[in-house]
Amino acid sequence: MHPLGDARHRVYVWDTAEGDAMRKARRAIAFVGYDEQLRLKALHQKSSVENFLIEHFDGADFLYREPTDYEAQQVAQTLAAWQLTPIAKKKIATLSLGEMRLAMIARAALYERKIYLLYEIFNSLSPDKAALVTAWLNALPQTAAVVITSHDKARMQDVSLNRLWHLEGGRLQQSETLHFSEQKNTRETFRQKSTEAAQPQGQRLIHCAHADFFHDFIQIFHDLSFSVHAGDRILLTGANGSGKTTLLKIMHGDFYPMWEPEDSGRGILHFENALEHTVKSALWSKVQFIAATHFDYYPPRMTVRDVIASRYSGSIYDFADTLPPAVEPCLRALAVADFLAQPFKTLSDGEKTRVLFARAFALPAAVYLIDEGFLALSERYFAVAAAYLNGIAPAATVVIAANERLEALRQALQFPLQERSMNQISFTKDSGMQMPIIS
Repeated sequence: MHPLGDARHRVYVWDTAEGDAMRKARRAIAFVGYDEQLRLKALHQKSSVENFLIEHFDGADFLYREPTDYEAQQVAQTLAAWQLTPIAKKKIATLSLGEMRLAMIARAALYERKIYLLYEIFNSLSPDKAALVTAWLNALPQTAAVVITSHDKARMQDVSLNRLWHLEGGRLQQSETLHFSEQKNTRETFRQKSTEAAQPQGQRLIHCAHADFFHDFIQIFHDLSFSVHAGDRILLTGANGSGKTTLLKIMHGDFYPMWEPEDSGRGILHFENALEHTVKSALWSKVQFIAATHFDYYPPRMTVRDVIASRYSGSIYDFADTLPPAVEPCLRALAVADFLAQPFKTLSDGEKTRVLFARAFALPAAVYLIDEGFLALSERYFAVAAAYLNGIAPAATVVIAANERLEALRQALQFPLQERSMNQISFTKDSGMQMPIIS
């Protein structure tokens, strides 16, 4: 692809195609990324995973005709190859981040392309699914151009690449070396504030007993029981679609169980001690949630400064126009100060994640819920976020849902993680899900 024209006008020609022909030529380009994932999920929300593939067989967003026997066979083979057959009839709107990401990758693999543009391709994928993607990447024809952005250097070492580009400070460099500066004074200040705001360690904060949870009239958990205490450090792992994100949302107060008589001991979800509240905003000031699924929580009108300021007011509708000087070191450490006036929705995934970490660390919290929050961070900011977590008070609670960068997390964090797997959950069509106590 190359530009033609003078300084005022550019015409892009790709494979001798331009205009309408160029739009048709885009079928030879596969694009997998978070923004595209949101667009396709909204566009195809009522389609099943199977139809999501069938509708793309000619390279367009929709295929308004019945598939041929050959196309149906190819789609069936693709579903099987990507281990998507069990959810083939599942609606796109109900997919988890990992399931939707895998469906997009399967869509890209339907037929051979000339260009593959893959933004954080391994995000939200469990290790077994990431291994499938790695094998697929290494099997792509050498005649195809493959461009991958990733912060997961360990995973990328398994992918066959012949060039490495590094973006930093607005410049494109061909370098593998990243230089990270420590923010010791900033971290020590946060450690001191967090310790001063600490709650008694060991107190029960969240208690859920024999509860059924529904979303859009679909049961998502049956007979769920767990408890979380001050000072818990929990690593929650499990396959894509196993319920990790939903469990964290329950801890965040986004879902309440189906009502049962209080004296029955069933259907209970209590927020206790430091998390006791009468209005939801009071809970959310004490529980910080860092997740890609939380990006859309903030209205489009909000700037990065607004998002940070809402941490202090406890409301995304009413907040100060300025930020207190005390938050500036945190903003500098995560390089958020550079785009405070920019609309939050326009940022990249990595930038949005840094903003949410900065918002979480602006004030000490009782609970930090992190849902694959480290995936979109470069090594520099991964180290900064880990350093802040190392500085929280012993009684602060951390729950991390993750399948990727686990070894890096264990090495970076100065506290042990109690590992809990969603594989401990049993699920059948009749009995639903059951989970042992987390304590």
